[in-house]
Formats: sequence, structure tokens, C-alpha cells
Amino acid sequence: MATVTITSKPTGTASSMQPLSMPNDYPSYGCNHFELIMTRDADLTQRTLKSYNTILDIVYGGNQIVTRTHKGPGQGESRGFVVVTPTSLCLQCQAGTAIADVAGHHSFKKHAFCAKKRKFDALSRSNEVDSYSAANSSHPPCVAQGIRGLYNMGSTCFMSVIIQSLINNPFIRSYYMGDGHVTDEDHDNSCMSCALVDIFTEFYTNDTVDGFGAVEFLAKSWQCDSSLAGDNQQDAHEYFIFLLNQLHLNEKHLSNEGNSCQCIIHRTFYGKLQSDVTCSKCHKTNTKEELMIDLSLDLRAQVKRQKSDARSPDGGNKISLESCLQSFTSPEQLQASQYTCGNCDNKEQHAIKQLSIKTLPRILCIQLKRFEASSTASTKININVPFPLTLDMFQYTTHAIQQKLETSQKRAKASTYDLFCVIEHRGDINGGHYVAYVKKDTQWFLFDDAKVTLESEAKVLAVHAYLLFYNAQKCISGLLH
Repeated sequence: MATVTITSKPTGTASSMQPLSMPNDYPSYGCNHFELIMTRDADLTQRTLKSYNTILDIVYGGNQIVTRTHKGPGQGESRGFVVVTPTSLCLQCQAGTAIADVAGHHSFKKHAFCAKKRKFDALSRSNEVDSYSAANSSHPPCVAQGIRGLYNMGSTCFMSVIIQSLINNPFIRSYYMGDGHVTDEDHDNSCMSCALVDIFTEFYTNDTVDGFGAVEFLAKSWQCDSSLAGDNQQDAHEYFIFLLNQLHLNEKHLSNEGNSCQCIIHRTFYGKLQSDVTCSKCHKTNTKEELMIDLSLDLRAQVKRQKSDARSPDGGNKISLESCLQSFTSPEQLQASQYTCGNCDNKEQHAIKQLSIKTLPRILCIQLKRFEASSTASTKININVPFPLTLDMFQYTTHAIQQKLETSQKRAKASTYDLFCVIEHRGDINGGHYVAYVKKDTQWFLFDDAKVTLESEAKVLAVHAYLLFYNAQKCISGLLH
């Protein structure tokens, strides 16, 4: 990045310097206070310019996110973390503080000069100044790019994380930001799609990174389902299914019964599962297809298998997302009491059942079933399930399992997904707290209610994920919904 150089006015007539022509009332140094610093002492001038250029590198170089020192309750010492909130930079010591802490910094350090990001319009004085400012300034990438937290309005973190997953979903964002949702004369006051449009507008057009209170969205959720009302913690996955169903119902002009619905929810999240049940006696296969909105993977069976494998000499295979998907699509033995074969005069027969993915969705949502409820108690499965940033789904599809494509083609044209959102549940089953990790371009952000911080990729991959959202990168023709 180019540094800023401030020069004094040239003396005499011989000079190759072509200064920018400013209006007569425009101060030479921007303001009289800054002129005193720049003209009083040469050493002070150089130190100030050096500090100012460093500040410009921080403010305009890379991301508009400033690392600030934070000391939380119970911490033995201060720790630095990267936070997305309005900040002020001291011109005398380069300290970064929150806007609200400027007075405290001045009281403690006696430093009077600070700078914060100003809107471009505030600098405009003439067309010539406009051109100069536009060529030498940049807009902070965090502003109006959807990087905002949501205020917790009483155990509403379950709603906040699902909203974050939709806000950063490229297909949903394009639809609702592109006037995809149509409001007709019979507009329903409880329309969730209208409330979602308002959130998109707020997040992607407003020049702020402060938290947002989704009051209307919460109120309409209560209108559509009274069981959500109150301050009780809800299951984020159940709310996700509820919300997609409401958004589907709101698209009346596109919603159809059966498999032909062309609403944005079906086109984004829905795929198809195929179930093949083969009779062990007559070997006739009964095939059924059904729509799927996500994949719910059982962790309980994985834990039992891991404990059993631990007694083997090699210690067995570790639990991972891939092992859960493999288990989901593996053949399953059915007892005679579980299957009646129509080809065997409707008699109960032993059979083999196998699930496969007939059609993959554009956005793949995977639930790792951590919560178990029984008549006596409810528990949470707190195990680490490693998951990849890039997921190849081809081996779990009907095409691959039934070998409809050659092996050499299978790896070269595999259906590939990129991870863009992870939802984690922290704490026990009786309460706890939901947070969301979202990828924006090449960086990961942690959305913890209204607080937004930058996170490392390694930290994201180490969380105990509850919901995973993958975006289709490329798919074999015929596999993608």
C-alpha cells in the first residue's frame, strides 16, 4: 500500500510539483489542530507521519477488523482477539479502542487525537476533491456485507444461528436480495419471508456492524408456532425445519404439492433419498424415493461401534463425518417382523435395506444427532466428530452404489461440497448456548449473539458441530437437484 506524504508549499517559481487545487476555504492540513502538529517541530512531524501511515495500513490494508486487548471476568491476564465492532485509533500511540472508550483512553493517557472511519460524503468539497478522495480511499469490507451479530432477546440463540446460516447462504441471499419474494394483495401479517427480506436489507445495505434485534422475525415465528413463544431454549435443528417450511408456504405462486415445487427452498435445500429393500428369499427389490431436506446422522450407533472396535488389536476406526455417512448408506439387515414381501404372497421375510442419495441438493445440511430423549432422561452425546472443509458426496449416491458410472470417472467427476457454516451447541441438554461459525470469502467468523469475532480455520474444525452446511461446488449431471 502506498504511504501518505504531506509536503509543505513550494517556495519560488521553479518547482516541478503540481499541487492539488483546493477551494479557498479548504484548510491546508485539513484542520488547524493538525497544522500545529505538522509545523511546530520537524521531529514531531516525522513521528506523526510514521504513526499515521501505520494507522492507514491497519485501517485500509486487508480487513477492516482491529485487534483489541480484552480482559474478561475470571481471566488471569489480558488476551487479544479480533473483533468486528466500531473502533477508534489513537494518533499518538496507535492504540485501538472502542468508540465508547475514547474518553477513558484520553483520561488515562492524556492523548487527545484519535481517528475513526468517516463516510466518503463527509470529505466531499468539490468534484476535484471527490476524484482525489475516491482514488486514495477504500471502503471497509465488513460494512454492508452481512457481517453482523444478532441480539439475544431471551434464549433466542437457536433462532440467531439459523438466521446466520440463511444470511450467508448464496442462493437464499440472491433470491431475497433480488426481489424474488413477491407480496400480493392477500399479504399475511405473519409472513416469515417478508421478515427475512427486512433482515437481508438491514444486513447488506446498512453502513454498520452493530448487532441487530430481529424482533419482527421472532414475533412472526411465535405467530406461526405458539410453542416457540416464551424464553425457553429451543432446538436449532427443529427451528431450521420449521423455518424452511414457513418460507416454502410463503411462496404461494411457486409452491405445488408433490415433487414439482419450484420455490427457492425446494430448489436450494431439497434432494432425494432412495430406499432399496431386497427380499432374502425371492431377491426382488422394492424401491422407493422420498424428498430429503437434510441428512440426520445417528451418533449413538457410532459410539457403540467405536466402543466395540476399541477392544480389537488395531483399536478400530475413529468416528468422523465420513464414517457416519458410510454407516447411513450401508446395507442393513431387516428381521422378518420388519418386512412383508408382496412378491411372496405378503409374507414376512428377512430382507436387506440400503439407503442412498438419488439427488443431491445445492445446499447440503447435515445434522449430527447429539440429543437423545427417553421416558426417563435426556442426554447429549458430547464426542468430537471431525468433519472436512471439502466433502466428496459421490460415494454415498445411488449412482455410485449401483455402479452406474465407471470407477475411473467416479473420482474425476465427484460431487464436491465446500463447508460454509457450522452450528455448535455449547453446554448441557437442559440449556446451553448456540453459536455459528460462518465463512466469508477466505475467513471464518464466530457469531456469538451480537458479538462477532474472527476465528482460525483450525478452531472451526475442532468444534463439536451440531449442524453443518455445505455448498455444492460441482456435481455430475443428473445428481444435482
